Amino acid sequence: MTGSVIRVLLADDENLLRRAIASLLDMSEDVAVVAQASDGAEAVALAAEHDPDVVLLDLEMPRLDGLEAARRILARRPEQAVVLLTRHARAGVLRAALAAGVRGFLPKSVDPGELERAIVHVHGGPFDGMVYGPLAADKALLPRLLGAYERETYPAVEKIVARDPDVIVVAGTGEGFFAVGLARRLPKARIVGFELMRFGRYLTRRHARLNGVAERIELYGLLTAQTLERSVKMAINPVLVLDIEGGEQAVLDPIAAPSLAKTTVLVELHPMFVEGIEETILSRFSASHDIETMRMGDRTLEHAPPVALDGLSEADALWAINEKQFRGPTGTWLLMTPKPA
Repeated sequence: MTGSVIRVLLADDENLLRRAIASLLDMSEDVAVVAQASDGAEAVALAAEHDPDVVLLDLEMPRLDGLEAARRILARRPEQAVVLLTRHARAGVLRAALAAGVRGFLPKSVDPGELERAIVHVHGGPFDGMVYGPLAADKALLPRLLGAYERETYPAVEKIVARDPDVIVVAGTGEGFFAVGLARRLPKARIVGFELMRFGRYLTRRHARLNGVAERIELYGLLTAQTLERSVKMAINPVLVLDIEGGEQAVLDPIAAPSLAKTTVLVELHPMFVEGIEETILSRFSASHDIETMRMGDRTLEHAPPVALDGLSEADALWAINEKQFRGPTGTWLLMTPKPA
């Protein structure tokens, strides 16, 4: 196995079904089942022992149900990717699971062979219609699917598309929301992605395949100022989309990456990790770039697409698009466009 294989812990008290799913997942070149559990308590113990990339939990299990098992697994390792298998997708249970940090859901009625290929679509926003799986690299799956995720950046995304860049670097690809979305919008651009999390790289590749852009997205691990410079040095009109949880100060270094002078940058700032980061970036780029600031606002029903209100109460629809509950109250972005020579 290579380092790109996704290590899965599978927990289900129905032994025959669990073994069938495990056998089918093991047939994939991208997935390896490293442990199996027959109840929730065993799943918690095995998660601590193996630290898998993904924990796939049946919702209804003895000793501990899937929801409680997920809570305990995430309490120990908050970054753990947990997915629930559900027979009855009750709204209250799904809401509690998302609040706990579960990344996605799959119905137990799905053919086991379709687990890796289950898909849905994005509704609204600049990436409307993008084929998207029922899994996310973080907890904000529903806002992405409902076209509300980081909606403050949508005008900036349209400005990026209008610039018709030849190279786009996306750092912190997550599951590929921006990398795949921009590849669809800009079919001539070269897309270079960076994502430290193995599960995120797997999901980015998966979504790229589902959207027919896999051949156009290069995917790597760590982005540094030096690797950024190599990626955009020969570009004519490059773009950088940056969301790397506090690493922006090191990457946005005009001395180590002089080609930033010609690069349009959309960056999310993380002052909780780097004190004074906004002032630092503004001081570095105010002379060379025109800078727009975007801050996360509240979500209202006006931001919900029609599909969100189809079968959902207004309260549930508003809850589904409110990404602050999934990612916290932070959210400041800068769009930095090179000033005319």
